[in-house]
Amino acid sequence: MWSLFESYGISTEALLAVAGVFAAYQVVKGLTGPLAHVPGPWHTKFTRLAHLIGVARASVWWDVVELHRIYGPIVRLGPNSLSVTDPKSLDIVLSTHDFRKGELYQSFRFAGEHNVASTRDPELHKTLKKMVAPVFSTVSMQNLEPLILELGVQRAVNYLEKNGANGAPVDLLKTMMHMTLDVIGAIAFGGPFNLLDVESVPVTEWLHGITMLGICRLVFDATLAPLIFRKFHREEREFVQAIDMIEKRRKMLNPPKDILQALIEAVDEDTGTSLSTEAIASHIIVLLVAGSDTTALTVTWTIVLLLQNPHCMKRLVEEIDEAIPSLDEPITHAKIQSLMYLNAVLTETLRLRSPAALELPRVVPPKGVTLNNLFIPGGAEVNVMITTIMQDERNFERPTEYDPERWLGPSEQVNELKRAWVPFSAGPRVCLGRAMAWVEMRVTLVTLLRKFEFALVPGQDLTPKSRLGLEPASGKAMVTLSKRTA
Repeated sequence: MWSLFESYGISTEALLAVAGVFAAYQVVKGLTGPLAHVPGPWHTKFTRLAHLIGVARASVWWDVVELHRIYGPIVRLGPNSLSVTDPKSLDIVLSTHDFRKGELYQSFRFAGEHNVASTRDPELHKTLKKMVAPVFSTVSMQNLEPLILELGVQRAVNYLEKNGANGAPVDLLKTMMHMTLDVIGAIAFGGPFNLLDVESVPVTEWLHGITMLGICRLVFDATLAPLIFRKFHREEREFVQAIDMIEKRRKMLNPPKDILQALIEAVDEDTGTSLSTEAIASHIIVLLVAGSDTTALTVTWTIVLLLQNPHCMKRLVEEIDEAIPSLDEPITHAKIQSLMYLNAVLTETLRLRSPAALELPRVVPPKGVTLNNLFIPGGAEVNVMITTIMQDERNFERPTEYDPERWLGPSEQVNELKRAWVPFSAGPRVCLGRAMAWVEMRVTLVTLLRKFEFALVPGQDLTPKSRLGLEPASGKAMVTLSKRTA
């Protein structure tokens, strides 16, 4: 190789000198960089490689927990990126639009249109939020509850009764994923995908392709990714083309009152404009990708953690049985939404096993900001890592223990804990679908525990791994079950 350069009159000594100067420049740049004063491993002054390796190994959430344990509530992850866990800094970063979303969110732009989750433009977000927020209101969820119960929860019960008969093991996580996708199909597509009846339908392949394309857009650039990964791009196009029910629904005289119809009827009050077909498709895809994980993972992890903590299971089942005395009594959200221990259990699961495993990057505004007594210059990226925040020992005592009772203490104590409880994010970018998530989580968990007794299949690896969501390492949660008789 050296002879190649020498043929152009460039000596080996000159090349080594240039390499030395470049290396020296990189060292000086790292040592004097904008975040050099922020605590963190020495190598993060020069590269973010260790963090990216953690992402690839699906251990990044725990890696960053350990960094915060060593270095404190603010930690440098790379030359221009850091992580914070203290509630005051979180409030500063998440409470306004001054800290714009990072480039990561571009990955969630679908069908060529931004949605309320993907846009980094504060004004566009405000406009979309005003149009879309009513779709996920508490009143709207009350109207959709019968669909959730009939086409989701009851079908999951039927599936478990059929496939878990005679002690046969079933994958609870897969069952919950299929149930939540069926629910979203029912309320956003005009009918369920019937995943609980037919294990493989095109929507699962499309969602996999869409998700992978989003990741590839992040790694390889939004323009290049569709050209390099044509299969994923084709699956995205096929999915968008399959959403022809949007135009069909627009022509219906008496359409059902579901999420699809609410998106079609959404209007910008200031301009009178409505969402385009592509924008509606983009929002539906985000609902499918993000909405299905929250309920499925939370319910699955809750049952796993309850089985690992039998005293918690016993107390919750007693509370449920008191509220729903008969096996034949219909379970509605109104009957159970105020059950104190139920809410404490779900709140604790969302803390210890938050479905949101990815970081939520925010860009510091040009004027800079002071976080945890350190000045952070404009342009730096603050990574809000929800799972890490809620397992920082400065925010929660015994952070790795499953303890629902921590949420049943004095109100002052609970309010202080909630400053660092952010499973749905916070501020103007808070998850709009949280009301729907709560309805689904409560009615699903109560129904399952009122109908069945569960046991974990021994020998499986249930170590949490940070993929798109915080999943068991094996990608499964195998259980056996028996029907309750009283």
